[in-house]
Amino acid sequence: MQSLRNTLATALIALIPASATAGSFNEISRHLDTDGTFLAFADFEGDGREISQALQDIYAELVVSQPMLALVQMDFNRLFETLGFASIRAIGASSKPLENGIHANRFVISLQEGEPQGLLRMNGDRDSATSTFTAAQLAPADATAAITGIMQLQSLRDLVIALMSQFMGPVGESLAKTQLAATLPKTGITYDELIETLSGKWDVFWHESFDENFNPAYKAWLRVDGAAGLADRLKPLADSMRIHYSDTGDGLKADLSSLLPLPGYGLFMETSTKQDSLTLYTHPGWGPNSPGPRLSETGHFRALAKHLPKKALNFSYSDAYDITALMQALTQGSPGVAPYMASIEKTLEFLIGDFLKPVISASYFEKNAFVTDSYATYSVKQATMLLPAALLCGVTAAAAMPVLESMEPSLPEEEEADGACEECVE
Repeated sequence: MQSLRNTLATALIALIPASATAGSFNEISRHLDTDGTFLAFADFEGDGREISQALQDIYAELVVSQPMLALVQMDFNRLFETLGFASIRAIGASSKPLENGIHANRFVISLQEGEPQGLLRMNGDRDSATSTFTAAQLAPADATAAITGIMQLQSLRDLVIALMSQFMGPVGESLAKTQLAATLPKTGITYDELIETLSGKWDVFWHESFDENFNPAYKAWLRVDGAAGLADRLKPLADSMRIHYSDTGDGLKADLSSLLPLPGYGLFMETSTKQDSLTLYTHPGWGPNSPGPRLSETGHFRALAKHLPKKALNFSYSDAYDITALMQALTQGSPGVAPYMASIEKTLEFLIGDFLKPVISASYFEKNAFVTDSYATYSVKQATMLLPAALLCGVTAAAAMPVLESMEPSLPEEEEADGACEECVE
């Protein structure tokens, strides 16, 4: 079996053009599991220029028929570079089965000169610090999901300025910078400063639950490192809104629930000068200090997390999803589907059952590539097969339902027939 997989991988390499094999494929394959059950590769070198030129030609034709469009300066080649797509050299994916039904799914983006640009910088670059999965270490064991990662809002700011400049020239750039230089009321904090302060490492986790009517309820907790000083600078604005600050000895604390008028939900802020962090949460009794084990100590988390690197730019974890409540809500909302509920549940389990189980991932830079390792009970191959399988099941169900409904006995017609016979006897 192993030799067959190696043969298939070799055959795939042979089918790729020689230029790609010698360049981007050889580079990206170093980060992929070529001995697994799935291997995919796409070379994008030069494609951005071809696509942008085609769009430029289409736009030129539109300007002829709609002269007002000429007021908007469109350079699609520059747009692709600004968004960061031009920095993508190639993309690859692989999947490899591990023990206990777990699959190692790996996604790789090979970058020009190894540096992300535009939107690709949102979740970190080579200068961003790596960390452990702290959100999982802080979250209660019943957390539905947890994320630790880099949020570089500066890259989004720079992207907006570049786009405004591209579409509107110097006027657009000036407008964008003027807005960034504006201040929050009563604080003196510019929006540019706010973006800088909130950029950095974020830890977030939440819990999702459903009642008997499938109405969701949430608990959430968010911490932003390096933002402790923001609360003190926002105090004049808080005072004007009659929001009271209290001193905790390590920072400030405030009840912001009046800003979130939702029944059953609160909004609280707390800072720590020791950790230089700002925290927002919805439920005071649920968070790092709540009793019980942490998410990182649970068996289902550890079974997946043992495969991850100790440190990375970004971590994420999502717990299993129970579709029982969904099935109950579907039955209550559409009583007619009750006879087919068992078949529907089996079909959903067959199609997406593995996708509803826990999944964990980590992202990091490795040489000239941005790599995401994901561990789950599903493989990338299953994901590629899901769409045609779902389409086939949908078509089959649509064809079967009328047939099944026509086979149901029609009691009113029988009663009507019995009545007709009695009239004949009389």
